Amino acid sequence: MKSKIIVGNQKMLMGYKDVKKFVDNFKYKKDVIIIPSDIYVSYYLENGYNVGIQNISKYELGSYTGSVSALQAKSMKIKYALVGHSELNENPHIINLKIKQCIKNDIKVILCVSETIKNKNSVNELKNQILDLLEDVKNFKKIIIAYEPVYSIGTGYISDINYINNIIKNIKQIIKENYNAKGLVLYGGSINESTINELKDLDVDGFLVGIASTDYTKFSKIIEVVNRWLLFVFFDKIRQN
Repeated sequence: MKSKIIVGNQKMLMGYKDVKKFVDNFKYKKDVIIIPSDIYVSYYLENGYNVGIQNISKYELGSYTGSVSALQAKSMKIKYALVGHSELNENPHIINLKIKQCIKNDIKVILCVSETIKNKNSVNELKNQILDLLEDVKNFKKIIIAYEPVYSIGTGYISDINYINNIIKNIKQIIKENYNAKGLVLYGGSINESTINELKDLDVDGFLVGIASTDYTKFSKIIEVVNRWLLFVFFDKIRQN
């Protein structure tokens, strides 16, 4: 029974008291990847969390005030980097350079991809986007794709499950055909303790959770719901055998 990858992107939404309250009360730290504001990375690491960073520089080192490089992240034992999030509005070339820096420094990339509007050309748009972002990228084992439609981020809107499953299926096919790899694909966009119940039949490797990951109670409920799905599948297979 394969577990789901659950990533919490806490954005820039928490003060120190919020983070401390989260760390003191959250019981599933071994089951998630937390991506906090840079200022709290060390605090989460010291408390035994799997930690990612919200952004990474395209440069290895240099006079780039406010930036964090993949080399620096590696030195802090950070294992993941969120790259290409739509809120940053970066061009594909910059994202591509960031991906290469991560791979060079043995950091797994959680690469955000999306279509801005839902339409019949979405699959082709996503294919072109993925190929552009991963141009000359050799090691796909370090890549996790996070499909996060722009129109679902923070809006409360989640597309029809069949539509999302079709997109995810096509993303996996794009990866297989172009990189000869079995891609891991997450879904993100308006996931909270209520909407997670709508995603039971989603054929996905995990979830990228935004705002709800800043509240330990809501985030815990999401994890508990997902774990119940996995148990149901496990016992269902036993019954069938």
